[in-house]
Amino acid sequence: MTEKVCISFIIALYNRQEWIEHTLNSIINGGYADYEIIVVDDASRDQSLSVVKRYAQRFNNIKIIENKINRGVGFSKNVGLANASGDWVFFADSDDEINTAEIAPAAKQLKDNENADLVYMNYIVRDSTGNETRVKNVDQAEKMTAEQFLFQLREFNGYMWRFFFKREFLSRFDLKVIDLKYAEDTLFLGKAFIYAREVLCLPVYFYKYYKHISGNSITKNIDVHEEISTFYQCLKELGDYSEKAKTQAIIKFYKKMLITMMFPNIIFSDDDILPKTTDLNNKNPKTKKEIFHILKNSKGGGEIEALNYIRKTVYKILKGIKEVYLYPYGEATQAFLKVAGQSIQIKGIIDNKKKGTVSFRQKVIKIISFAEFLGLNRAEKAIIFILSNKDKELKKVIDEQLQVMDKSLNDLRIEIYTLSDFLDDIVAWI
Repeated sequence: MTEKVCISFIIALYNRQEWIEHTLNSIINGGYADYEIIVVDDASRDQSLSVVKRYAQRFNNIKIIENKINRGVGFSKNVGLANASGDWVFFADSDDEINTAEIAPAAKQLKDNENADLVYMNYIVRDSTGNETRVKNVDQAEKMTAEQFLFQLREFNGYMWRFFFKREFLSRFDLKVIDLKYAEDTLFLGKAFIYAREVLCLPVYFYKYYKHISGNSITKNIDVHEEISTFYQCLKELGDYSEKAKTQAIIKFYKKMLITMMFPNIIFSDDDILPKTTDLNNKNPKTKKEIFHILKNSKGGGEIEALNYIRKTVYKILKGIKEVYLYPYGEATQAFLKVAGQSIQIKGIIDNKKKGTVSFRQKVIKIISFAEFLGLNRAEKAIIFILSNKDKELKKVIDEQLQVMDKSLNDLRIEIYTLSDFLDDIVAWI
């Protein structure tokens, strides 16, 4: 019988010979002993497995499980979970590191908070130049419900390495990673939050994420078609869990987050979402038009209906408004200009940091500051469409500037429509 430990570190491994040693050292050198490391090798083709075997010869708390064929990151994580003996489980990627100094302090908190199902922590991002940024979302140790946690988040990136999971909790609700080519972490966390009773937040920087590596290489490269299809699969999975949710607010939060992740590929896509051609018979679509045609004719349906609804939602709000201003200037704004239909009249772009012009349907549009916008002599009502995931912060900036002027949006005949408003409309429909 395997001896029970406090923490099971589970590492899904595939072709990471140059990184796995750093990952293992970051755990082993922490001066903490009450743990095990479970490495599931997914039929690596390099020397990754040999590296781990050398470590296993030196440390008897390292378990190695070998997949005979490449099965994918979700499968490998589930195999690791099935073989874990720790009270708590932590899923580490094979190209990142644990913040060695924080293992023992975090373990003490885990033992002192047995009622928690999930434990959430801060993290560190290391870029390709070696610069490290501390991402702080937790200021102090605090317990809360899953719903309270989700709606107090400063940011959420959907990675499993942000959390410790109580193993008994995962076992009780039979929570496993569904093998997807995209967003399997996000879907797993969504289901975990549906069942979780208590989330413990710790102000420790437990994990070091290496940004220059594009995730774990077990994950296959995917195209836009696969990405959108996976997005809808996630929504369907969460929909199946709706009746089990303690609160529909959790389901709504996750649907909104998934839509945010997919926003560029959904709204900023080829103008002709519904091609008139009947059958392209193309198994490897290269253009957005072909992709959406395949979605339209795919089994299950509904995808193309949703895509069209999203586009129509924006158009319905902006159609007929002669003075539409986009705010701020960025990738989302540029993409929107490429696909905006004839019924949308883009008058200008508001940005307090950038000056210049952009082209839109053979017209030149000026980029102006908000102060310049307020000084315009407008005869019509104007809509400011905030195209940014920081829309709340940007709207606050506008409100503050209006307060200084002692003016209101109604006084100036201005209406603000944000990305959050848009997502709320879509979530209500899905």
